[in-house]
Amino acid sequence: MATRISLGANQVTGLHSAYFDFDEEALSYGVELLVNLVLKLASMEIMN
Repeated sequence: MATRISLGANQVTGLHSAYFDFDEEALSYGVELLVNLVLKLASMEIMN
């Protein structure tokens, strides 16, 4: 199972392009999102 989350990336040129760029400020949002997701999933595992 996999997922892809694009935060702060305008992929007009494509993901694997020499011109690909993203907003570094969006990294903190991505980290927060993934940490909260892991914590939520971990708490669900404990409850089951």
